Amino acid sequence: MSSLANWSNTEPYAKSTLGGNLQEFMAHVLSSKTHEVSRSNIWHFDMTFPTILQGSLGDLFAGAFTTSDLAAARKTITMYANEVNTPTRQVTTSSHKMVGSEYEYATGSTFSETNVQFFIPRNYIGVTIFERWMNIMANDANQYVDFFDDYVAPTFTIYKLERGGGGDIPLTNEILKQLNSDNRPQYNKVAGMWVMFNVFPKNIGTLQFNNQPGAPLTLDVTLRYERFRFYPEPSTDVKGGIIV
Repeated sequence: MSSLANWSNTEPYAKSTLGGNLQEFMAHVLSSKTHEVSRSNIWHFDMTFPTILQGSLGDLFAGAFTTSDLAAARKTITMYANEVNTPTRQVTTSSHKMVGSEYEYATGSTFSETNVQFFIPRNYIGVTIFERWMNIMANDANQYVDFFDDYVAPTFTIYKLERGGGGDIPLTNEILKQLNSDNRPQYNKVAGMWVMFNVFPKNIGTLQFNNQPGAPLTLDVTLRYERFRFYPEPSTDVKGGIIV
């Protein structure tokens, strides 16, 4: 096919896209909450704890943390998560060349580290949890490393929420009289989640103290994991299920 024919076939499709047409773009974005641009500030982080922190490995770690200690710590740490990076996936490749240009083909996949930043409460429970976790996992006193299944947390989850769409918020009759069906407040809706499996901390950041005006203290934690899965809203996912 000639280049002129290609241009003639392509031009109508280019004109029908959102690019270059502000009115069409605005109409598309505002036509439905599904098309609204996602925001970065509505999310939730949740974590679990490994066996070695639960005091269930005999006398050596019997005094680690009680179940109630960990339940309280989990609530505090997850609520104090300030910034988080979603996990990422890279496809590893190799190359081959016979005649002509060299081409690459997929050979596997690897995962990057992910980082979470936490505000630190005055009891320093977040620092304590991650310090003890890493200390028991790879003890620098005897240079022994624990068993993988014992020091990894089953899951860490990042939930991304969007405004509205999660069901109506119950209100009093007096407030309902002032509203109509178009502006009734709704709960936020989970749009997707990243679930990391078999997670452990690789690095905990330094804390910097100074004599400047006070500011919230934060702790950066680098996490490693075995694998992760992204789960969107089922209506937008592939049909037939995926490998978990």
